[in-house]
Amino acid sequence: MQSLNLDDIARKIEMLHSYDMQIAAAKQEYNNSQMFHAMDEAQERGEHIAKAAEKNKPKTEEERREETIEEALGTDEGKGEMSESLEELEELAEKMTEDMAEIPEKLQEEIAENSIDSASNELNVAAEYKKYVPINVRI
Repeated sequence: MQSLNLDDIARKIEMLHSYDMQIAAAKQEYNNSQMFHAMDEAQERGEHIAKAAEKNKPKTEEERREETIEEALGTDEGKGEMSESLEELEELAEKMTEDMAEIPEKLQEEIAENSIDSASNELNVAAEYKKYVPINVRI
């Protein structure tokens, strides 16, 4: 913009200062939001650390006994030692059932293979026997 009088120049300088103040306000707002975000993150982390510290604090004899019972019985959301053992047993039973279902198929295959092998062996034995059996011919 070109200007010829002092009023126009003063107005332009005022607009420039106004832009500078708007930019500074936007920067300040951004910095404030970043600061609040960092504070929220720090508060969440502090709460997490406090929960972890609560778990690690020394337990009384009664609390330890109750915890041991819960672990053994699996009352703690199904994550006890007995629950884990039962799950392993169920998986093992399923695998054994699957293996047992495969056994008849394997036996049938082996029987078929053995039958073919034994039949061919018998034919070979018979053929060998015929070679050495004397023939009596009477005239």
